[in-house]
Amino acid sequence: MLPPLFRVFQPLLAEDSSKEKTVVNKTKREEVDMSKFDWVQFHHDMTHGKTGKPHTETAGQKFKRKFADNPFIPIGALATALALAFGIRAFFKKDVKMSQKMMRARVGAQGFTVLALLTGVWMDLNRRQKKAELEAEGAK
Repeated sequence: MLPPLFRVFQPLLAEDSSKEKTVVNKTKREEVDMSKFDWVQFHHDMTHGKTGKPHTETAGQKFKRKFADNPFIPIGALATALALAFGIRAFFKKDVKMSQKMMRARVGAQGFTVLALLTGVWMDLNRRQKKAELEAEGAK
C-alpha cells in the first residue's frame, strides 16, 4: 500500500518515467513538468526492476527471500521478542528472578541478532566482491 502522498500521484507514477510528463494544475491553470521532481524518479526506480517492469514481489515472498539469505536475523528477532514478552509477563506477576533472567536473555538475543546482521552484511560484501572479480576476469 502506498503512502498517502503517493496515492494522490499513483496514476502519474504508473506511467513510464522516461516520457516527459506534464500535469495540468487545475487551481492555477498551468502545466507542471513532473520530470523535474526527484521523488517521482526515485519512486519509479524503487518500484521497478532493472528491466523497467513494475516490481511485483509480495511481502511474503520478500520475507522468504530474505529468510533464505540469512535465517538467523528473523530467528534472533523472534527470540528477542519472546524473551521480552516473557520478561514483561514475569514482571507483572512479580517474579523478579524470572524477570531478570528474561531481560538478560533479551540482551543476549539482541546481541545474537546484531551479530547475525553484521555477519550477513560481511558475507554479502564478500559475495559481491567475488562476483566482481569473476566478471573482471571474464572481461579480459
